[in-house]
Amino acid sequence: MEIFFCTMLTFIFFGLLISRIVSQKNKIQMALEASEKRCRTILETTSEGYWRLDADTRTVEVNDAMCAMLGYEREEILGKSPMAFVVLEDRRLLTEQFDSPHAFPYRKYNMTIKKKDATFCYTRINAATIREDSDTLKGYFALVSDLTEVRDAREVLMEKCLAQAQKMESIGTLAGGIAHDFNNILFPLIGYAELLKEDLGQETAHHHYIVAILHAALRAKDLVSQILTFSRQAEGEIKPLRVYLLVNEVLKLLRSTLPTTIKIRSNLDSHCGLVAADPTQVHQVIMNLATNAFHAMETTGGSLEISLKQVSMDEDESVFLELPAGNYAQLTVTDTGTGIDKKLLDKIFDPHFTTKEKNTGTGPGLSMVREVVGQSKGGLRIYSEPGKGTTVHVYLPVVGSRDIGEPRKKQEPIQGGTESILLVDDEEDIIHMSQALLTRLGYHVTALTNSREALERFTASPEAFDLVITDMTMPGMTGIQLAENMKVVRPDIPMILCTGFSRQVNGEAARAMGIDGVVLKPLVKREMADIIRKVLGEN
Repeated sequence: MEIFFCTMLTFIFFGLLISRIVSQKNKIQMALEASEKRCRTILETTSEGYWRLDADTRTVEVNDAMCAMLGYEREEILGKSPMAFVVLEDRRLLTEQFDSPHAFPYRKYNMTIKKKDATFCYTRINAATIREDSDTLKGYFALVSDLTEVRDAREVLMEKCLAQAQKMESIGTLAGGIAHDFNNILFPLIGYAELLKEDLGQETAHHHYIVAILHAALRAKDLVSQILTFSRQAEGEIKPLRVYLLVNEVLKLLRSTLPTTIKIRSNLDSHCGLVAADPTQVHQVIMNLATNAFHAMETTGGSLEISLKQVSMDEDESVFLELPAGNYAQLTVTDTGTGIDKKLLDKIFDPHFTTKEKNTGTGPGLSMVREVVGQSKGGLRIYSEPGKGTTVHVYLPVVGSRDIGEPRKKQEPIQGGTESILLVDDEEDIIHMSQALLTRLGYHVTALTNSREALERFTASPEAFDLVITDMTMPGMTGIQLAENMKVVRPDIPMILCTGFSRQVNGEAARAMGIDGVVLKPLVKREMADIIRKVLGEN
């Protein structure tokens, strides 16, 4: 009896145990099925492509996204190797992984796939091997991202950037050509104006006319310099600068050009400290900000205010501008125009962005402003609301005391000489003016418009000349070629090269060629006299 009860209890125990095991197994099976269902739902609903291969690299499973990416039905993909869909140039990547699965258990690479309609799909693939244990390879799987739209957008942007770069390069080339011709025109204009100024004297009724002509010609000379700097054909000159003087100059120009519907106010601290910057570029910044303000008020009118003062920023204030604490010249341009929408504020520094209609300008130009301010180690802050106008603060670090006055150079008398100069330039107006100016300085001048004739004259009597001044661009023989040939005849002859504009020659390159000085036309009388005495003194 006892044996019977023991046996029954044993059966009951094992029955309960087996039932519990079966129940637990069913729960695990259900959990696995639920997990598999969730994974399959994710794979079928995700925009990422899923691609699974067996150990022989045949496709055993793809999701709908992968089919859509390739443009094939699922049955057309199953059983095939991905090699059938990948372009020839990218098959090497797959071959490496298939041939060395142990070396590449996991890889990321970009791959171009040819679709059913013969177009191409640019993808990012995250691939891995599937293993039963450390040695047995069961297959491969990959998650595939379609980058076609991203790539296309990037290519469009790159094409726009390239077109803009080519446009700027063309503008630069055009600017260089214009600068050369324009400077050749200005040179005799400035020279003859100076000669007339001397001849007429200050007592004559026409003296102020000549002074006005000379001033306008010199402004034109500065304008050419600005064009070259803007087109990156010339390097800016960083030097201590009083912004107050530049702002005053811009205000005079604005008052004579802006319509009366726009009121101009200024609040300038004449004692604002010096900044280290290129005056031409800072002039561009002020003009650019003022021009933007004008366009914002062009149809409605309004008020334009330009202010300048020196401010001191501590670390708490300067950190927002990513600037070190210290003293800054704060230039502020405020308008009461249309303002800028908050959605556009992040785009205003983009060189390709513009809020202007076609044929009304080239955009805000704030990319150039930011670049110039950045080169001067300064910062920008902009406040704007639609319908309430815009305020732009420019901060430039002060490099001198507030009380430093403008440096005054003692005007020494213009120094001439009695040396013999061979002057060569193919422009007759420049030759006649330069000969008259140098003769008035006391020099003996032989002036020629043909470079080959000049070489023959020099070769015949090399010791008859103390200095040669030659133009750079001349037909038949350039100024550099002329200098090289003359140096063969007489290596110690001092040479000055004049040019309206040239990127080929700078001071260092000129010295390597044996040229003692390079000057950019147009020159005023004092500049010409100084460079001649400097070169003759050094030799």
